[in-house]
Amino acid sequence: MAFLVFLFAIVASDCFAADNDSAGVSDALATSDSQSVSQTLAADARSSSSTGSLEKSGLEMLTNRRKVLTESSTLADIANEDVVSPQETVLVIQAANSKSSVSDSQQNDSNCDKQKIGLTYKDSIECWPEKIQPPKGAPNVVYIVLDDVGFAHLGCFGGPIETPNIDRLAEGGLRYSNFHTTALCSPSRACFMTGRNHHSTGIGALTDMAVGYPGYNGNLSKNTATLAEMLQGVGYNTFALGKWHLVSFKDINSEGPFDNWPTGRGFDHFYGFLPAQTNQWTPDLVQDTKHIDPPATPEEGYHLSNDLVDQAIR
Repeated sequence: MAFLVFLFAIVASDCFAADNDSAGVSDALATSDSQSVSQTLAADARSSSSTGSLEKSGLEMLTNRRKVLTESSTLADIANEDVVSPQETVLVIQAANSKSSVSDSQQNDSNCDKQKIGLTYKDSIECWPEKIQPPKGAPNVVYIVLDDVGFAHLGCFGGPIETPNIDRLAEGGLRYSNFHTTALCSPSRACFMTGRNHHSTGIGALTDMAVGYPGYNGNLSKNTATLAEMLQGVGYNTFALGKWHLVSFKDINSEGPFDNWPTGRGFDHFYGFLPAQTNQWTPDLVQDTKHIDPPATPEEGYHLSNDLVDQAIR
């Protein structure tokens, strides 16, 4: 299109410049164009007569078959290997700017140096891209978020409640004492999951109380990456279970949208409940993006806490 417009602009410019003798110029241009077209057609005719391959129809050249398939072709015709030898011809697909969208390091890591795309499957060599894997020795990452828990609730911070397992974890790691709490579950979860201020994530208050203003619409901003999304991008398998409370209440339904459900924010799978709270004996359970019934009844001894533990071990 640009080339045609460019030619048109040159012709128009010449016509305006020769306005005083337009008839003579028009005749000259017409004669010149006619001679040029005649020369081109003559050259094509000579080229066609010298090479028999150009006498084939466009479909024959495109399919590389001696016998072109038609509407009346049978299955035997389709299966017949009546194909012209490819003569080592290789099809190359390249972007217009001659730059690949894949980085050099990714291309080298794929180990597809011997991949070949020929005109038929017989002269082609396939190669499958390698699956992204975490670096060797990468640690497992476990996030545990407890609602409405303060320093006094944990034995490792001097609280009166005995928490031996948490205490044991604390002794082998680091203890922080200056985490910014928003005093609300949704915003604190947003901060903890993203490392960002809760207003910049879009969850400045509870998702149950979302309003149509910046920072308070109750959905994690698409400009805010979660830890799960970052880990998933380098090959981690991710799983969330328990309480989510990071999606607008109006989006908790069977029709979606699901983009701010756990599976839309970096988790391969989810098992738990989406809103602020649920009945611990008859919970409103969600598995990935499906609402499901609890696996047992309270009379059969079901309780959500045990169910979550079983799912985590599984």
